[in-house]
Amino acid sequence: PKCSRRRGSSVQVRRYPQSKDRFRGAPRVANELFLALEDHHHRVELAPRGVNLWRTDLEERDGARGYRSTANWQPSRVTAVFIGTVAIGITIFELSENVDMRPTESGYVRVSDDRRNPKTLSARQLVREWTIRRDLPSGRLCVRATSPYPNTKWEQRWLAVDAKKLIEQVPAIVQALEAAAPRVANLAAEAERARAVELERIEADHERRIAAEAVRARAEEVRRREEARAASRDHLVAIAAGWSDAIRMETFLDEVARRAEELEAAERERVVDNVRRARALVGGTDALERFSIWRPVHET
Repeated sequence: PKCSRRRGSSVQVRRYPQSKDRFRGAPRVANELFLALEDHHHRVELAPRGVNLWRTDLEERDGARGYRSTANWQPSRVTAVFIGTVAIGITIFELSENVDMRPTESGYVRVSDDRRNPKTLSARQLVREWTIRRDLPSGRLCVRATSPYPNTKWEQRWLAVDAKKLIEQVPAIVQALEAAAPRVANLAAEAERARAVELERIEADHERRIAAEAVRARAEEVRRREEARAASRDHLVAIAAGWSDAIRMETFLDEVARRAEELEAAERERVVDNVRRARALVGGTDALERFSIWRPVHET
């Protein structure tokens, strides 16, 4: 809902499930409070876009009781009063209370105080009475002021049984907000200093990680090059050893072929054919040809 203002502007009031009378009373409270603040030269508006002002989560129940749904409607930006340059968040809402409810033909209804009093119920009625607990509007209005600055915590509340009683507190609320502005400013400054320190720590950690990664990368490059050099050296040794073996094998096969000349024609032909097959398996003895398959370190 919007709170109409005689000076031609409007501001949103956070809405929770409310009783009809209090729903009508909350805008009146907002109107009187915001006009009083402007009379003291404090502007009231939704937080400007792009300004880092947060809305503190609101606990509208009269005492926290376990799980709470956060699906209630709320404006996209916090409503704030600016005391000079210091922003203070303003929320006007109705408190809820946890009450007993009993089933009826038309649905669940609140159990009245006299029905909840065992003295007014017979033993048969007490046995038959079955209730559940639910959060319902309490009829009490509340103005809440909070620090809207990130990582700060400050809150003050003013309660009343109806809009009229809360409007009577408006002058005191204005004075309290003016008095609280220096404290909120100090909290914001402390939070900003803490944020700056945290950012410095994060940046230092980031730089340390980058430096450590550079050291690791250099060590990895050295390890890779050493492994490449070792692999290249082993390959060259293997080529030389293969060539040496081929030379010895060639000498051996030459001797076999020479001795085969002394054999009968058929046997000589068989031996010579086997020598040819053996030379094909051993490979050539050309050192340059074998050396050409080796790759130096800078090419691996």
